[in-house]
Amino acid sequence: MKEEEAKKSTFKVSEVAKKGYSLVKKYLYEKAKEDAKQGKPVAWVCPTVIYGPFHMILDAMDIVPMAMDHFGAMCAVKGVASYFLDACAKEYLSDSLCGYMRCVYSHAMLAKELGEMPPEAPLGGWPKPTLMVERTTYCDGTYKVFQTLARHYDVPVYHVDLYPGVYHKNIEEYRKRLIQYQYEDLKNFAMFAEKVTGKRIDWDKLSEMVYRQEEIHRLWREVDLLRKTVPCPISNLDLWAVIAPGFWLPGKEETLVFFQNLLEEVKTRAKTGLGVVPEEKYRLMWIELPPWHGLEMFNYFMSKGAVFVIESFWYSQFLIPTDKPDNITDPLLRIAYEVPTFSTKLISMAEDEALAWRTQFYLYMAKEWKVDGLVSHPLLSCRAPSFSQRHAEELLMKLYKIPNIRIQGDIVDKRAMLPFDQLKPQIDTFLESVAYHKELRRKEGVI
Repeated sequence: MKEEEAKKSTFKVSEVAKKGYSLVKKYLYEKAKEDAKQGKPVAWVCPTVIYGPFHMILDAMDIVPMAMDHFGAMCAVKGVASYFLDACAKEYLSDSLCGYMRCVYSHAMLAKELGEMPPEAPLGGWPKPTLMVERTTYCDGTYKVFQTLARHYDVPVYHVDLYPGVYHKNIEEYRKRLIQYQYEDLKNFAMFAEKVTGKRIDWDKLSEMVYRQEEIHRLWREVDLLRKTVPCPISNLDLWAVIAPGFWLPGKEETLVFFQNLLEEVKTRAKTGLGVVPEEKYRLMWIELPPWHGLEMFNYFMSKGAVFVIESFWYSQFLIPTDKPDNITDPLLRIAYEVPTFSTKLISMAEDEALAWRTQFYLYMAKEWKVDGLVSHPLLSCRAPSFSQRHAEELLMKLYKIPNIRIQGDIVDKRAMLPFDQLKPQIDTFLESVAYHKELRRKEGVI
């Protein structure tokens, strides 16, 4: 990849976003292991939702939350995922199971076999859990993995039942019942954690964290909206970097300061016209989780003047403000209003209720962020966010003449993706199509 490496120095990287890694390293690995050594209970937490409800509740109970999905992503970034995935294969676990969870599962099995943390484990691995927390919505491979790991460590596991949202604009009474149901389940989860660990919630601390996280969301949303600016002031690589503190360090003072600084940086870039690349030619949208093992691929796109200005629903849509009554002060009830309503928020935008809410959001993003091309990433080990991609591709071309390329791959397994020298000609052809359709849309007056 010599061509894009030669131009890499011209890409404008966020100085603030680069600091996100150090925050996560400090809290999720270094401090977490130190707290565990001092006898604090440890909770292994499922792939979470962006509001970070479990992390905040556990943190307010002085229980150490460990983000299992982040560990899997770190394995891919550090280039050691294949080692853990191969160990899983020996246990006859399918490649189609969640790659994040297979990395965590192998970490646990190998630690038992070796009598110590596997030397390949990123940042020294993890402490053993006291309890586990899983949620029922969306990911299809985690439920049984948590049961298996709970048996392995002989620890209890709680399955938080997150409701999926209301799929119609006018069923407000039903939505209220679901919020109450969610509230009761969160209270049950807190009682479960208290029973297992003997720790009680510091309600003042939790309330502060919840309000702080709501402010973090507001700041994060502003950053995303500023990406509508032409040229785009911040890249997808930077936005993926800030997901780490936003997802897994919710409600912390340092996280709030981090996003305050990020917004100021992006505002300055947008105001001064400083884009990600010297000459922005094409504005692209990425659908679904990134290949954490192959992020260097995006340098090639940028070397061609192609900038990813927005990513798919998996975090952006959660930042849409929730209509929450101001008089609600109970932090668990505020969480119950926020966490599971993503589809409710999205469907409120729907112009055609016959379309799936996820597809609606793809169309919304394409218009709002002035997208010229779509790159979809079907995932071998993450089926849930992959099934609607073909429909989105067809609609974006049919309605807006936005071309697409499908890059088959995976979140952690680099062997599921073609080598870059084989992808490069496909990317070049795709960008030629983007240029053609961009001019065609201009002539026909399409978005």
